[in-house]
Amino acid sequence: MPLSEAEVQAYLLGSNTEKVNVEVDFEIGDTLSVVDGTWKDTVGVVKSINAKKQTVTISVEMFGRETPVEIDFTDVRKMD
Repeated sequence: MPLSEAEVQAYLLGSNTEKVNVEVDFEIGDTLSVVDGTWKDTVGVVKSINAKKQTVTISVEMFGRETPVEIDFTDVRKMD
């Protein structure tokens, strides 16, 4: 039996289907530390902020080159 659209959305979004808006204390040019997810313990500089998607794009060094990485607001912290 196939899943309904509502069941698929509930699965993809977890048990809480409401997205919580996260307020951020960083801006373009700030240095952030990734605290969770695939890029945990990585440091990068903010290149863009997408409030609608609740993501930030940071530039990280990978293999000697600057690479843009999109990360969720909840997975990063501003460095002092």
